[in-house]
Amino acid sequence: MPIYSNYIAILSILAVLVCPSLCRSAEDFSTVKKALEGMKIDSIRYVDGLEMYEVVTNTQAAYLTKDLRYFIVGRVFDLSTKRDLTTERINSLRHIDFSTLNLKNAIKMGTGKTSIAVFTDPDCGYCKKLHGELSKLKDVTVYIYLYPLASSNSEAKTKSAAIRCANDSLSAMNTVFLGKKPFKPAGKPTAACMTIIEENIRFGKERGINATPTVILEDGRVVPGYKSASDLTAIINKKEAKQ
Repeated sequence: MPIYSNYIAILSILAVLVCPSLCRSAEDFSTVKKALEGMKIDSIRYVDGLEMYEVVTNTQAAYLTKDLRYFIVGRVFDLSTKRDLTTERINSLRHIDFSTLNLKNAIKMGTGKTSIAVFTDPDCGYCKKLHGELSKLKDVTVYIYLYPLASSNSEAKTKSAAIRCANDSLSAMNTVFLGKKPFKPAGKPTAACMTIIEENIRFGKERGINATPTVILEDGRVVPGYKSASDLTAIINKKEAKQ
């Protein structure tokens, strides 16, 4: 990935920098930024448990030892709790402005006071599993965006477009995700239908949606992966859901 070239380019700089072992003042963070000059940085913080700086850039996290000598690219796992600390941190920082969503491109499910958006792929097993949970949500409007991850595959895009532009798109989607009979499109999707799917793909890629299903909440929080209806409800209500 392109970010690795940036990491390699600054390793020689990091090796010669000197900093007191527990530097965490504003001035010290400025020193860290200077060490990473030329690299787009979203956030820097010192993690006491790790005794390292966490550097978030381009929706990825890396770690810098407190003496500014070693720069570590990868994910950190807490073996005692079986948690992926890096992924949790990145997810907590990700936000997508809900108002930037084109609701006309979505398939609407429900009429609740709270709204969520779901980016889903008709060929994704966990997407189908999540779809079965969405109807269990209470007082929630769900805007579903068909988002084939195999965006270079014209067949995947055609399938998504056929679902989106069916006479009853919600029924067609339910057939694909929940039905026992295969979905049979009425005909070849129009260019306008294909454009909707292309717009969904462009929106998702620009905002770093690289997995399905992915849920976007009204307050901008991004929740990747399958969640049960109860866990999703807890997340919407800002309660701690089961991991």
